[in-house]
Formats: sequence, structure tokens, C-alpha cells
Amino acid sequence: MALNRVSQLCHDITRLWLQLKMMTDDIVQREDGPLCAAEIGSELQKQFAILPGGRGMNGSPIIIFPEFPAFGELEEEEVQNVLSYLTSVPSVAASGVGFILVIDRRLDRWAAVRATLLRIAVRSSVFVS
Repeated sequence: MALNRVSQLCHDITRLWLQLKMMTDDIVQREDGPLCAAEIGSELQKQFAILPGGRGMNGSPIIIFPEFPAFGELEEEEVQNVLSYLTSVPSVAASGVGFILVIDRRLDRWAAVRATLLRIAVRSSVFVS
């Protein structure tokens, strides 16, 4: 029984990861241009998503979602604005290979990780190509 649950979790993680990977090919920009940090300063200060400047082995920029207990309570517009801004910071060449998302929910249950992945993948148009 436990092996089946672990197998299902691995399957879910793989499926969601592949879905996110496919969705990070394009960067969605606002019609009137990219967001400026000054426009969303209060949202950025919450630090529910961070672009630390690190890169993966393939050059993909890394976006970190640190432990943030109130992530599920954030407004959709806040999440979309921050992700739009963070994905517009790296060069087009660097972001063209996609983004690496690091989601820290070690103090939470699998359901919180899954909810975070689904919120990023499904509800936010930032990663939709």
C-alpha cells in the first residue's frame, strides 16, 4: 500500500514537472510592456517567490518559492504580477530555455506542494505558452 502511494506521488510530481516544463517556453508580457518593480513593490516584499540569480546547468534561471504558509491565500493577481515580473528579469536567451522552480514546502504536507504546483501551472498565465 505504501509503495503504491509513493509510486503515485512520484507519478504526480513527474507529470506536474513535465507540464511546468512545457509551459515555460514563452514569457507572457503585458500589452503595455513589462512590469516594473516599483509597480509591485509590496507584492515583491512578501517574498513568496524569489529570483536569486542562480542558474541551472543548462543556463535556466532559478525561481524559488520559499516556505510561505499563506501562499494559498494570495490573490491571483499578486501571484501573476510577481511571476510576470520575475520571468521578465532574465534575458530572453536565458529564459528561452525555461525556468527551474524550487518549491520549499518541507514543513508542509504533500497536498500543499501539489496545490502550489497546480496554482502555478493552471491558474497563472505566466508559464502558459
